[in-house]
Amino acid sequence: MRFGRGGVLRRRRPGGAGGFPRRSVARAAFLGVGTPELLVIFVVSLVVFGPKGLAQAAKQAAGLARSLAPTIRELQSVSTEFVANVNDELGLEELQSTLQGSVDEVRDAFDPSKPLPRQVTPEEQARMEREFKAAQEEEAKRKSERPAEAQETSQPAEGGDTRQADEAQRDA
Repeated sequence: MRFGRGGVLRRRRPGGAGGFPRRSVARAAFLGVGTPELLVIFVVSLVVFGPKGLAQAAKQAAGLARSLAPTIRELQSVSTEFVANVNDELGLEELQSTLQGSVDEVRDAFDPSKPLPRQVTPEEQARMEREFKAAQEEEAKRKSERPAEAQETSQPAEGGDTRQADEAQRDA
């Protein structure tokens, strides 16, 4: 804040001095090499090769880049095809869509704009616990009946063949 004309207190506008927005300096970097590094490389190469040698080295580098361009394009296309084939064989797109669906479900479940689920009353909780215990007892009863059935079928009949009993046990 500062005092404006007539001693009135005014807010400063966002940005730099005078209310103008601050300019951000764009720093272009290729492979982590910025402008200062390029200048150092240029000066060192100028000292090492000299003006004529630097021009000749630049021509050779450009020719090398031109000769490698088709090979680089071919490698890019092969790598793109390889990635596509791997994605198809592994089913990564299906996995990604499944995971995205799960993420969306979780996000929806914790969405603060949606109402919270209602509370379970003690009566409902007691009823659910009784149903759960009854289901557990029924499952335990089924499991206890299965070994008895398996023992009956595994013993061969008098004078019978044990292969039939083994087959019956495998089928069960």
